[in-house]
Amino acid sequence: MQPTDITDCVQAPLTVLASRVAAATPANSAPQEAEAVQHFCKVFDARSDYDQIPSFNTTTAHAITPGTLVRFRCMVQDPGFGHEMYIKWLAIASPAPGAATHRFIKYTDQLPVLGDAEPVHYHSPDHVYDEKHLCYCVAVPGEQSWVDPLPSHTSATNAPGATDDQSNSRRRLALPDKHLPHQAAPAAVVKFYTADNLPRAAEAIEVMGVFDWTVHGDEDHEIELPCIHALYYHPLAWPLGAPAETPVQDGLQAQQAAMLTYLSRLLGQDDLAAHYLLFALLASTDHTHGLPVGRMVVNLCNFPSEAAADPLKLSPLVEQVAEGVGQVFPFTVGLPLSLDFLNSVRCSPKSDEHLLPGILQTITGSLLLIDETAMQSGQLKDQGVRNVQTLHQFLSEQTVRYEFPYQSIDFATNIRTVIVSEGKSFLPNDCRVPLHTTAHAAIKAQAANALSAPSLSDSTDLWPQWRRYLATCQTTDYTIAPAMAEKIQAEYVQERKQATGTTPDNQATNQGELSLKLTVAKLLAISRGLTTLDDATWAHACDLERERKDRVCTFDEAQRK
Repeated sequence: MQPTDITDCVQAPLTVLASRVAAATPANSAPQEAEAVQHFCKVFDARSDYDQIPSFNTTTAHAITPGTLVRFRCMVQDPGFGHEMYIKWLAIASPAPGAATHRFIKYTDQLPVLGDAEPVHYHSPDHVYDEKHLCYCVAVPGEQSWVDPLPSHTSATNAPGATDDQSNSRRRLALPDKHLPHQAAPAAVVKFYTADNLPRAAEAIEVMGVFDWTVHGDEDHEIELPCIHALYYHPLAWPLGAPAETPVQDGLQAQQAAMLTYLSRLLGQDDLAAHYLLFALLASTDHTHGLPVGRMVVNLCNFPSEAAADPLKLSPLVEQVAEGVGQVFPFTVGLPLSLDFLNSVRCSPKSDEHLLPGILQTITGSLLLIDETAMQSGQLKDQGVRNVQTLHQFLSEQTVRYEFPYQSIDFATNIRTVIVSEGKSFLPNDCRVPLHTTAHAAIKAQAANALSAPSLSDSTDLWPQWRRYLATCQTTDYTIAPAMAEKIQAEYVQERKQATGTTPDNQATNQGELSLKLTVAKLLAISRGLTTLDDATWAHACDLERERKDRVCTFDEAQRK
């Protein structure tokens, strides 16, 4: 592909589009319109070429020239932001003999200023209209900076015609009520020109389109918001944020050992806690017959607390863990359970005139880090009580409740969750892992000495391969062979016979323990690159569960004294 093609497509996409459909007429333009969009896809098919499109994620809207091409990695926050009728083919009032009778003006809100040779009757009945669908999109919540860094050679601030429009009082970078506290991130109204396969709420997508500003609000309160006229979009590939290259399966056991060492350092050299943190990063929930299967909500308790200067942020010690995990996991969202946070921030998205965000509205596969150490004495207000109820439902059912004016609708989701607490969490979880007393002391001592997060600077060179490691494990197919299933069933029956008490409650507990053990075995297997469960992995999973339960008993006994 010639460099001039890339330059023209970036700097003058509307001109390129118009030239690709110049021979078409309104009655037969569909094939040419599709070909014009496909042309852009071909021009930027190579990643190195695609990276030359200015990134809206890392460039302020005021520095982007209207009418130029941009790309935007985003989450659909509000898929129902509205609909607009627009003129796709503008009728020319008195065309010259043999000249076109219409001008193609799709992918823009601006009516062109034409010369005397092409007079326009703007109220002509011959204009061809169509409808576009509006979504409000925000940068993916919790996305780490390493996921899609801006290439050093790409800078929209140096693009021809770019100006600083901050003096224009009508222009706003975002709608305040569309963003949660401490989530100041790029946002844009994305306009889609087809009703087919529109993205859903909380879906992660990448958009390529024409940048401009669009008017929002009524006549008395009009503002202009960043806008992207979507030429093309696609869902972000799973696992999200993973580099294209992945390590071979044979090398995963060594990667697992290195990853566990890294996570153990983040948790005060606690190897058991590191295993379960890794399991939480790899777990994936499927909804079968309405039930969440494969869920692994981990409660790391006996974690030291330290008050945060800002009650709307994670406590410093939990933030330290979040920072370390964020170097290898692409999307991490923090939720501090302080009174100020619970009483002021919505957990559930809520529909008013438009859909307003909630902290649980995030993309599939994200990690939600709940900081229970941030709790303090005080009174929950109505919003806080609703938030706690929402969290209980979310953790129990893996559904996120969307509140609409006349009803609430629960949507199935798949969000990985770790709860960090001093004592036993009051929130539902699948397994509780008390930090060892030495780990608790190590994390506390680290805070007292004002040290930075452990092992971060020492592991910089290893982060890329660990990111690929997690991505590979998350996509590993896994099965249990019939012979292994029979063996596990026989062990379960034997343990039931030896257990004291046969009440329904006791039976339910045993079944729950078996289910958890099977989940631990699966996550341990895929963390080693195994596609099926073997004897050694099953035995190791049983040992981990025994050690965890022993530690829980010891911790609970100490709490009672």
